[in-house]
Amino acid sequence: MKSSICRALISLALGLILLIWPAFVAGSLVRIIGAIILIVGAMSIVRFFRDKDNMVLVGGIIEALAGLFLLFWPSAVLKIVFAVLALVIVVFAVDHIIRLAKANRRWPLYILPVAMIVMGVVIFFQPVDAAKLVVILFGVALVAYSISELVTMYFSKKTEETAVPGEKTEDEPVDEK
Repeated sequence: MKSSICRALISLALGLILLIWPAFVAGSLVRIIGAIILIVGAMSIVRFFRDKDNMVLVGGIIEALAGLFLLFWPSAVLKIVFAVLALVIVVFAVDHIIRLAKANRRWPLYILPVAMIVMGVVIFFQPVDAAKLVVILFGVALVAYSISELVTMYFSKKTEETAVPGEKTEDEPVDEK
């Protein structure tokens, strides 16, 4: 019971953070990834001095530069990532429309691929808003989970309180011997 309350409250808190500060959360996640990549790069550079392997040095410098880019320009990274994802969505949707046309399919089958193209174009031109929307959807999911967990606990506790000792409850399996 205590772990359920703890899970629900943590999920609620994280969900609310995602809902209230989606841009900050998205940028922070990119920065955290950047910091990790920077640390890996720095470790590779240090390893170069031990192993004297030029490829390790080159890899370490590239990793460190990538980490710094993520750390200092998270918004640019989000724009690039979501623009690429948008292009992938549009390419897949256009391919789907071409296959539908070659197969002489009826017009209702074109609705979803056309909607995908529209979404891809919107994401391409509004990548930061798309990133914030993804964070907001995760926040909504966490808040919904926490509410579900709390409601389930509430009704489980009510069932336990009203149960007569020795009597089977609805949740218990019936022994048919």
